Amino acid sequence: LPSSHATTCSTRLTSKCMTSGTHTTRAVTDARIPDGRQHQKMTSWASMRYAVVDVEGNGQQPPDLVDVAVVPVARGIIGPVASWLVKPSRPVSRIAARIHGLTNEDLAAAPAFADIESEVREALDADVLVAHNAHVDVGVLRRHLGGGSASRSWTLSNSPGGCCRAR
Repeated sequence: LPSSHATTCSTRLTSKCMTSGTHTTRAVTDARIPDGRQHQKMTSWASMRYAVVDVEGNGQQPPDLVDVAVVPVARGIIGPVASWLVKPSRPVSRIAARIHGLTNEDLAAAPAFADIESEVREALDADVLVAHNAHVDVGVLRRHLGGGSASRSWTLSNSPGGCCRAR
């Protein structure tokens, strides 16, 4: 988005934020959330590093990765896309191929995940991971990355959508 893009939003009727380019201000009242919790001050989104991620699987259970894409966002600036095709250890199902368009033939010359793992870990090194279907994407990434630093500290939020925080 261009830096001149501005958005105003209101959530829970007690919190408002204004975003203009890479600067965010947030005002929070002392009102309580209906379930009794107190509002907490929020860190400016622009001060955090994000990794926006999407993964595609082979349709098997549990799924093997066939495609990983990561877009970094730092200080409110969208960085270059990093994307990898991955040769899965098991074949791509016909249903999965219809969803993402990748076939076993498309992936025949792709590297195994072990060959790109360090690049993926580096791309995922962020304060917050953002994904459309975070619980599925994070589960697949955790299984493939094991206990390394890029996977062991992701905490899924309870919010709808897809965000998890690195701790």
